[in-house]
Amino acid sequence: GCESGVFGGALAIELGGRIDLTRVLVSGGRARFGGALAASFTGQIGVDRGTFVGGAAQSAGASVYADTGGLVELKDSIVCCAVQGDLVFCAGGGVVADHSTVWNDDSGNIRVEWGGSCADPTGSSGNLSVAPGFCPGDPDFRIATSSPNAGTASDGGEGLRRIQRERFCRGACLLRLSGGGCCGTK
Repeated sequence: GCESGVFGGALAIELGGRIDLTRVLVSGGRARFGGALAASFTGQIGVDRGTFVGGAAQSAGASVYADTGGLVELKDSIVCCAVQGDLVFCAGGGVVADHSTVWNDDSGNIRVEWGGSCADPTGSSGNLSVAPGFCPGDPDFRIATSSPNAGTASDGGEGLRRIQRERFCRGACLLRLSGGGCCGTK
């Protein structure tokens, strides 16, 4: 897992700019704010077919944190199973979800899925709040054919089952962006 002392264990963007991620997996990201992702001060993050699992935040947003003017857009993604903190947290920023699953296992961490000023979109735009049904023991967190997420993607096709079977971008921490410029690489 990736770790940051303050914002975004895997990726943080602030002071403008936008980054779009496709087929990304972050497992075990840790930070004070946003265990996996953090966007603030008009910074934007777009995620298409992402999986974020096992994140932890000492303050807020075990997986996703949107601060003042920041925006995170989740499409056909899974945010699941926080170790510490609310899964998604808005503090003056926003998170938009489309055909995504945000679910927390209360037996491991009794916290809400959507915290702060985030509106819970469950039941609209194809969004779910159900256990993802990952394949047991799969380090890529692909979903099983019996998963309630199978067939639920925005394209109406095989949905997250097909999407999750593609290879993910894995590896070290992603990027840290400030002022629209890149300060790191994959």
